[in-house]
Amino acid sequence: SALPSSFQGLRRSSMSASKRGLESRMQGQETTEAVSKRKRESSPSPLQVLEFLKICGKLKKTARTGWVRCGVEKHESVADHSWRMGILPLLLSETEGIDATRCMKIGLVHDLAEALVGDITPHCGISKEKKNKLETEAMAHIRSTLGE
Repeated sequence: SALPSSFQGLRRSSMSASKRGLESRMQGQETTEAVSKRKRESSPSPLQVLEFLKICGKLKKTARTGWVRCGVEKHESVADHSWRMGILPLLLSETEGIDATRCMKIGLVHDLAEALVGDITPHCGISKEKKNKLETEAMAHIRSTLGE
């Protein structure tokens, strides 16, 4: 089989439906039409994208709780913070061992759940377990807007 060894342990029933497509892509034999169809089928619709962006937009109005608690009048938003965290990897892109693209992606989405649950800090009186549960549920909802 042309599949890598890490795929060999998967149950046959889950592999049989897409095995030929996966193997042909891995061998570079997938047609342009097949690639386009696969991308269309797995891509979110324009309405799903708009719903996702609407949620992301809430970060612009979500204040960083720590700055507010400290009385900072012109505090940054979660979006301000996330943008800065997304830019930071550009400065580190030449550093050996740093995957700048991965770091950029993490920086941009690491606080995305806060669009729905707010910026929960240890001073908010919410346990780590509850915060994790709230943020996990929020991310599941956000992913669902994209059809995942």
